[in-house]
Amino acid sequence: MSEEHTKSSYDIPSSHNDNKIVLLAKDPNCLFVYWEILSDKKNAFVEEFGRKLWEKSVPMLKITNVSKNASFYITVNDYTDNWYINVSDADTLYVAELGRRISDQFFITLASSNYVATPSNMVNPNTSSYFINYKDLRSGKLDIDSGKIYETYNYKSHSAFISGISS
Repeated sequence: MSEEHTKSSYDIPSSHNDNKIVLLAKDPNCLFVYWEILSDKKNAFVEEFGRKLWEKSVPMLKITNVSKNASFYITVNDYTDNWYINVSDADTLYVAELGRRISDQFFITLASSNYVATPSNMVNPNTSSYFINYKDLRSGKLDIDSGKIYETYNYKSHSAFISGISS
């Protein structure tokens, strides 16, 4: 076995060299977001808009409740790479953007996350129970809606050998 596979500890990379932001639903009212923005992205911003605008702008997360078409901002700093976000709406679709806020009306996005749905915060009202006789289930197919078991044909146990040519 190679030395790489027999190590007792492994080094976890501090960076994945990718401009990326990932949004996760922790529970119905909490999201978790983590990101990595490479210096290339910052340099492209500075080349396009100038160093002064970079320095005057504020790094922010823009959280959008897609289901209600509403957004809010969270101020972060240039050294942060993750954040927990409290949200008020469960069972809702969200997306996050990391960028620079220039003014109240202008936000420049550096990276956009995946869409994530928060789970419901209510107990499922479906209290149906299904009891299955697994011995009968082995020999057939169960129709959950009617509770009936239909017989199926097992081709493996009834295989026939075909020989000769037919015309």
